[in-house]
Amino acid sequence: MLLKVVIIEDNPITVRSLVETIKWETLGCEVAGTALDGEAGCQLILSTRPDIILTDIRMPKCDYSGKWSQVVYRGQVAYVF
Repeated sequence: MLLKVVIIEDNPITVRSLVETIKWETLGCEVAGTALDGEAGCQLILSTRPDIILTDIRMPKCDYSGKWSQVVYRGQVAYVF
């Protein structure tokens, strides 16, 4: 079973680079989805229940210090980077 990864980043070039340059399957992972702002990221976390989240701490429309921490707790995420 592959670990599910979501990437939440407001820079689309960074998102594309992370998705395309990392060989996720060789790491035992798959990209379950991406989001370009915190609000979409919160919804993505709740809908995919990822094992790993790659994100900025501060994002437009939502950041980790506030709503994010509640979403991560409810989604029972294993790792946040």
